[in-house]
Amino acid sequence: MLKNPLVPYKNKTAAVMAHLKSGRSITQLEAMTEYSLFRLPVIIDTLRSRGMVIWTEMRVAANGTRYGRYSVKRPVSKKGLLLDMWC
Repeated sequence: MLKNPLVPYKNKTAAVMAHLKSGRSITQLEAMTEYSLFRLPVIIDTLRSRGMVIWTEMRVAANGTRYGRYSVKRPVSKKGLLLDMWC
């Protein structure tokens, strides 16, 4: 198993969850580069099964390859305030 010493998390699922909760989006290429993670869709599916709402934006690269960019949108109250969904 590959281990990235720069990832201070118990497992890669926790690393991706923290990445998304920080407000950043992630693609498969970024997951491979940052976390040595080769199966991002499996991690995304696991997080969704745990109740996380994760959006997928399908994009097309310059060479025609399709890929997904995953992100979490924080809910906003009627007054325009961000709600804390991580409780």
